[in-house]
Amino acid sequence: MKFLNYQNFVFEYEPFPLGVAGQFIEEAHYKRMVDSFPSVEVFGNFFDSMSNKRALSELYNQGAYHEFVRQTPVYLEFYHYIKSPEFIHDVLNCFEQNYIQLRLSGANILSSPSPLNSSLLDWLEKKRNLLMRRKGLRARFEFSALPSDGGNVRPHTDAPQKVITLVISILREGEWDPAWKGGTDILKPKDIRKNYNFYNNYFDFEECDLIKTVEYVPNQCILFLKTFNSLHSVPPLQNIGGHAFRRTLTINIDQV
Repeated sequence: MKFLNYQNFVFEYEPFPLGVAGQFIEEAHYKRMVDSFPSVEVFGNFFDSMSNKRALSELYNQGAYHEFVRQTPVYLEFYHYIKSPEFIHDVLNCFEQNYIQLRLSGANILSSPSPLNSSLLDWLEKKRNLLMRRKGLRARFEFSALPSDGGNVRPHTDAPQKVITLVISILREGEWDPAWKGGTDILKPKDIRKNYNFYNNYFDFEECDLIKTVEYVPNQCILFLKTFNSLHSVPPLQNIGGHAFRRTLTINIDQV
C-alpha cells in the first residue's frame, strides 16, 4: 500500500523480534484515518473483562464493523489492502530485510475481502477452508480503544495461532498527555520458570519485570513476532476521571 512506509522500522531482537516505525502512514492519509475513526459507542467488549478494552472487528460486533468499513472510504481501502496477499507479503519482506527469516513466503494466503454485508458468507468461507483442510495465513484488523481512566491490557504473549501483530496508534498531535501513560510495555516474568508461555497464560502486572516501554505517540506502528516469550501489556492508564480513549488499529496475521 503506497501510504505505508515499511522502511521506517527499527528493530530490536531481544527478548523477541520487535520493530517500531514512526511516520508509518503518509501524513494526509493518516489524518483521514484519525478523523474517520469509529465512535467507541458501537464497539463491543473485549473477552478479558479486567482490561476494560473495547473493540470493533470481525470478532467484536461484526455487523457494526462491516457496516462502518463499507461506508467509510479510507477504511474500506485499508480493509481491502489488509485482506490482500500484498499486505502479508509486505510484512514478511519487512521481517526478512531485518534478518528475521520466517520462511513463510510460500504459504497459502487465505485472506479475502468478504462482501461486508454478510456474516453468513464469511462463515461459509471459513467452513470451506476447514473442510478442504486448507492451511495458510490470514490477516484481520480491529479498531481498539482503552478508556484513559484505568483501561489496560494485562501481560500476555498472544494466542498460539497469531504469527505477527501490528499496532498502529490513531491520535492527533497534542491529543494525548504523556502523564496518562499508554505505552506498550515489553516484559519478562519475575519467576523465570514461567518464561515459556506459548499458549498465552495471562499474568498480573506485579508478576512481571519491565524491559522497555514503547511510548504511545501519533502515527507509530509497532510490529512484532509472536513467540513463547513475547510478553507485553498496556499498564493501567492514569487519566483519572477522564473520558479520552487510547485508540489503535491492531492487525493480526494468523496461521490457520
